[in-house]
Amino acid sequence: MFVPINSAGNKSSWTLFAALVVVVIFLCIETNAAFAYDYAEGPLGTTQIHQAWVRIPIYFVTDRKLDENANGLKFTNVRNENTLSYGVEYLPVPASKSACQSLDDLRSIGWYKMLGNLEFGPSSLFIPDDLSKFKTTTLSKTELIQQVKQQVDSCAQHEIILLLHGCCVNHTDTVKRAGNLAIQFRRPILVYDWCALPPIGQYVRNEALYEQAKDNFFDFMDALDGTIHHNSVIMVGHSMGARFLDDYLQKMADLKRVAGDEQFNDVFWAQADVDAESFIHHQPKIAKTWQHCHISTSNKDTALQMSGIPRYPRLSNPGMLLLNNLAKLGRENIVDTSHFKFGPAGHDMPMWLMASMHAGEIGHDDEFFLKRRTGNLFDFIRK
Repeated sequence: MFVPINSAGNKSSWTLFAALVVVVIFLCIETNAAFAYDYAEGPLGTTQIHQAWVRIPIYFVTDRKLDENANGLKFTNVRNENTLSYGVEYLPVPASKSACQSLDDLRSIGWYKMLGNLEFGPSSLFIPDDLSKFKTTTLSKTELIQQVKQQVDSCAQHEIILLLHGCCVNHTDTVKRAGNLAIQFRRPILVYDWCALPPIGQYVRNEALYEQAKDNFFDFMDALDGTIHHNSVIMVGHSMGARFLDDYLQKMADLKRVAGDEQFNDVFWAQADVDAESFIHHQPKIAKTWQHCHISTSNKDTALQMSGIPRYPRLSNPGMLLLNNLAKLGRENIVDTSHFKFGPAGHDMPMWLMASMHAGEIGHDDEFFLKRRTGNLFDFIRK
């Protein structure tokens, strides 16, 4: 029955009802975000195909302070101003049956298909003797670089992912996201975990923290360069983390480090919170620093839409005019994913798509493919 809202009492009731609806919607979004975040495999982040768990090492560098009073390895949301910490976490990651096949080449670096299923979780009751030595621990910088080098050498493709995460995320969620990305690529992974602060309301403060973290990141990359060639590294800059990538590539170009094994194997700008016009301006300079490059864009990325309101259009949500200008640059593949929405805000990394593009397999899928729109601009669509 329709009830008029002329009375003050009815107005209050409707106001309370509307508030409850907003709260319920918000909680549903948050719940679904967490679920999709933990189980982000498949072309669209679908969950039905997960059938097993794989225990994999996530190497990390962080400027967060270690919680000395916590059980196990736990990092806080407080920045350690001038000191970086190093370590490795062995994380159970949900995976499809196909992702669990042929793990032999990764077993020597600690990858292991675990007992258990998605309903009841992974079982850590049995770890084979040859894998018992692989444990979550802190490391010195020298130890981390040596072990990362071993990861690269032992991987059949001699590659490693270096993930630069976005804003407003803690250490635990950063490591989970890194695990999901590693499963998709079937490559070892190293994450630079700068001290971003959740929640999204801390966005402006995160911009300041990025500026504060940048020099430490450059110093770490200089230390890594002496051991691991760039042509073994798959660089992934997600959201605000793409600013680290942008600044570092400009530094490389200024130092003329742009030839042979100085070039990065592959560079991914995933939902990149980078100024689009600025990128177009200096792209001819930094394009020499990579062998392959991919930019994912979407007009459904509400997080980047909000970011662009007080600033200028972002690289992964540039608007039609700048998108066409990007497509004319010629040294990167630009993939518009607007036909689908990755995550509640459309801001999650399209991990399956990224891994498929790196492997050169996107055209071989039975359901999805890239359709050329113009130049190097493609639409990610369903067949």
